Amino acid sequence: LSAGLTVVINPQTEPVRGWTADEPLPTSLTLDFWRRLARDYANNPDVVFDLFNEPRVPDTPAGWVRWRDGGTYRGVAYLGMQAVLSFIRSRGAANVVWADGLAAASTLEDLFDFKHAPSAAANVSPSLAEPPAADHNCSP
Repeated sequence: LSAGLTVVINPQTEPVRGWTADEPLPTSLTLDFWRRLARDYANNPDVVFDLFNEPRVPDTPAGWVRWRDGGTYRGVAYLGMQAVLSFIRSRGAANVVWADGLAAASTLEDLFDFKHAPSAAANVSPSLAEPPAADHNCSP
């Protein structure tokens, strides 16, 4: 931050060496992550909060509803982006936030259909990544 750069903070949940979790959507651990980091970086104009890195659910109408509201996916209950955004805002953080699209952030198609857009969307910027790798498993 002292170098004048903008920093993007996000929770990573892909499996890596020694860590086998692969949550496709936010969980209570995501809120714990933001509880800790929002405390330290709230309202810093040089810090962007990426709500959840590359959600790994398919680009379907049901996927977008899960993305926004949470729900059950592959038998597990997850939180939605609205819950994460509301949690961050409840901590007093007005930082710009990124909301990655579905299919590992490879698409924003249908996001701006108002039935999918999060409320309280001030300072929310949708974000995309490169097309998902085969190992992201975004199939229904």
